[in-house]
Amino acid sequence: MKKLFWLVLMLLLAGCSGGGGSTGGVNASNPPASSGSTGSISLQFVKAAKSALQKSVALDLSTIPGRARIVLSSASLNYRKVVDVASGSTTLDPISLPVATDYKVQAVFYAKGTPNELSSYGTTASTVDVKADGTTAVVLNMAEIAVTMATPPDVYSGAAFDVAEPAASVLAGCGLQSAWSLSFSASPFTTRNHLTHSPLTGHTGNTAPVVSAEGNLYFQGEFFIKSELLDSGESVYDWSFVTEPTAATTLSLVPLDFPLGLPSDTKAPEVRSFTVPTGKLASTVISPISIVAVDNAEIAGYLITESDTLPADPVWSAAMPTSYSYTGGLTPGLDNEITLYVWVKDPTGNVSALVNGVTNKTVVLNCSPVVTSFTVPSAVQFTPGNIAVTISGTSYSTTPGSTLQYLVTESSQTPADGAAWLDAASGTYTITGVTPATGVSYNVPLYAWVKDDIGISAYARNTVTISDAPQVTSFSVGSEVSSGRTVDVLSLIGQAYPGRSIVGYLVTASPFKPAASSFQTTVPTTYSYPGLTTGVATTKYIYGYVLDSAGVVSLAKQTTVHFSAP
Repeated sequence: MKKLFWLVLMLLLAGCSGGGGSTGGVNASNPPASSGSTGSISLQFVKAAKSALQKSVALDLSTIPGRARIVLSSASLNYRKVVDVASGSTTLDPISLPVATDYKVQAVFYAKGTPNELSSYGTTASTVDVKADGTTAVVLNMAEIAVTMATPPDVYSGAAFDVAEPAASVLAGCGLQSAWSLSFSASPFTTRNHLTHSPLTGHTGNTAPVVSAEGNLYFQGEFFIKSELLDSGESVYDWSFVTEPTAATTLSLVPLDFPLGLPSDTKAPEVRSFTVPTGKLASTVISPISIVAVDNAEIAGYLITESDTLPADPVWSAAMPTSYSYTGGLTPGLDNEITLYVWVKDPTGNVSALVNGVTNKTVVLNCSPVVTSFTVPSAVQFTPGNIAVTISGTSYSTTPGSTLQYLVTESSQTPADGAAWLDAASGTYTITGVTPATGVSYNVPLYAWVKDDIGISAYARNTVTISDAPQVTSFSVGSEVSSGRTVDVLSLIGQAYPGRSIVGYLVTASPFKPAASSFQTTVPTTYSYPGLTTGVATTKYIYGYVLDSAGVVSLAKQTTVHFSAP
């Protein structure tokens, strides 16, 4: 009967297929609902079958390669728990959880290191129901992580090539995020490379190494763990899976279509690739530029133009140009798109043809300043002039003595040049577009701008929530209750909106906004925590609120308390 029970569970659950410390805990940013009812999950790992002809095999903890991390989350409770299983563990006790019907269970196997090396991933195919005072059995299919990179079958020496992004659904099904790092070399890899290049979803415009003899181009992809599998304080770049394609990529020399020195050469050379900077440029010097071209004899000249018509008297360069200087005018404050065309010729005078998308490339020139960051507080008690703002920007002006000026507005319309621009990058801002009403919160969009002698930047947008609600400025309790469930309240202090006073105080186990009628006029000295299981040690969140003379309730300020023997 026991074998039949596990078989049924394995047919109902599926997963594709993660390190940290040796303890588990609740993510502090997502506190559990204080329902008081708890149950548990009994977890068994199963090695997922690789084909229909294979069977799933139950795994003992002692056979798991390296370590295991388990993440259990309930959206309805806004609850999350992380459990790490150390290498060599032989048992996994049932995991205690608040009661909910929508738990998602995920796990990764990994080897601890810098970074931690992911090997397998599994997740429940449907939500798990945790019942009060009961234990729910869960079987988790752990599949080896496998990612295929779309590397090209062959690449010419020094030529541009792309490696497309793997399907986001495939990466998510293996516990990985969509941004990844790519390494490539003309020599085989002997070690795992970590963050060799910035993580991107797809890696385009790569340039192959320049070689003197034909060989292979080797690739290594580093993929990073999904953020939902992390514990507090961890980074996705501390966990990775590294793979290399099994199919070889040939790294070839540029071919010669005909023997050298043939008389009456009529074959035109061919441009294989033309690369220019893809980002916005603040200079009229476009650099770097790369051109790869082939001919049956040799390339005798290079030319870059701003027209798709070859000049009547072109000035060819014997060496491949690595930059181009744009001499036309630029419109300040706007993105100026410039299309460049590349041509090559051979010694006989045969000129390459234009090929759309290969021999023509567009660059964007814009010398206007740019807002690089704009910070405001996420939520504040509304008082005219009290919104702290900080703006950072970059100027591309070459005028001696040119400096940036800063401005914050409540409109996305470009401000006038004569507006009240400031020389300081930080200060306070007065909101003028909102008249506060009692007990109402407002999400106010703010727009940051910078200006120099060339022009005005595009805006950067941020949002601040303002209200007249009082604020809890201090809330502390005794962090440890050795016996019973009575908590000592050490402080609960509030600050009211101007013209009002704090008239009520409340300590509670609920994170939900209380009614004004539930407050008392003095700060409570103790609080009896409800719903604890007798004799079961636990850590709980506790919340402090204040009420002002207008009947407006504050947001909660939370802290934790540990009950050793309730």
